[in-house]
Amino acid sequence: MDSLPEELIKKIFDFCDFYSLLQMRQVNIRLNFYVNNHLWRRKELFLGTDYIQENPDLTNEMNETTLKIEKVVEFLGNFMPKLKTLSLSKAPCKISLTTVCQLSSSVLNLEELEISCNNGYPIVEPDALRGLVMFKELRILSAKDWQPKMIVRRGGCHRQDGLPLIVELETLTLSSLRDDVVKVLSQMKTEGVTMPKLKQVMLYDGLSSPQMPSILSWFIEKHQTLRKIVLQKVLFTTISELETFLLVIVQHNHLEEVTLKECN
Repeated sequence: MDSLPEELIKKIFDFCDFYSLLQMRQVNIRLNFYVNNHLWRRKELFLGTDYIQENPDLTNEMNETTLKIEKVVEFLGNFMPKLKTLSLSKAPCKISLTTVCQLSSSVLNLEELEISCNNGYPIVEPDALRGLVMFKELRILSAKDWQPKMIVRRGGCHRQDGLPLIVELETLTLSSLRDDVVKVLSQMKTEGVTMPKLKQVMLYDGLSSPQMPSILSWFIEKHQTLRKIVLQKVLFTTISELETFLLVIVQHNHLEEVTLKECN
């Protein structure tokens, strides 16, 4: 590749996954320079597919410490600070509150974050997502199969893990194979947390909870900026619950689209 012009090398980099780029950085000084320049301008990184799945050394035996997330965060701050989109889906690591806070200071302009726990990874520690409050530009958040924990304090007091106020958030996706979404929304109601610029929300619980209709009515009523709502497997146990929910929908100021899937 030493004989190729700079323009062609940059074009080749556009077709390379993250793992391949890291390998090319180690070839020689010239490629290291070009790869670093490419990474500096890069706006997207899907860690699970661009790095983990392409690295045979990591895919053979995966556990929660396979990926050193602290080193990844440090690398992003040094070489990819202009990232706009980051996916940690399928990344074999443990995400803590400290990790999220460090990430917010390393990638200041991050607009889209996916922390979907596919195949059990990443492992999200209690209160880790509370650090999302540090992201000042975050507009899209996806947390699929996230399992919020019950946090027990000294003296026996306890509370449910939840989401903080994310000022710029416009799109929120929450899904769970159990009934964790209704727990997160209930904790938001308890703490009085609302997203002032939320426009689109997609919610799915694998196990329908009788509390979901009332919590959804509160959530929709408090988010008058919503334009689109997608709900799946909501169980309305009484006609009164359904009427209340529909009334909230009708009285909403800005709703343009409501989709209900597998709802009873």
